[in-house]
Amino acid sequence: EYGADFEVKYEKEEPWGVFQDLETVRKYYVWVVQDPKQQEKERQKMKSQWEKAQAAEKVVAAQKAEEAKEGCSCVDGMPCMDPYICLDWENRVAVACKHGFKPEKIKVWNLT
Repeated sequence: EYGADFEVKYEKEEPWGVFQDLETVRKYYVWVVQDPKQQEKERQKMKSQWEKAQAAEKVVAAQKAEEAKEGCSCVDGMPCMDPYICLDWENRVAVACKHGFKPEKIKVWNLT
């Protein structure tokens, strides 16, 4: 019924057993604990699942950060446009040519 992005929101319970500020248009669920030992098992299971999900999120975030890094495009066959990321700004076209850049295939438009 619920997807992975379903978020559990806990409602204020004060005093014990009395919930405050409930709305008639919302659906509420109650968690009943009958066996403290079983509750602890479930808590450990959820902690393990949460830790695995957090680790997976870190891996995905690191992969996205690595993909987003800019680098010298001369070594990919396209001269850099930014001297701050270029490994050899003065020779960028020559480096790009060594890696497959064909300046004669670039069409230059006159926009004036």
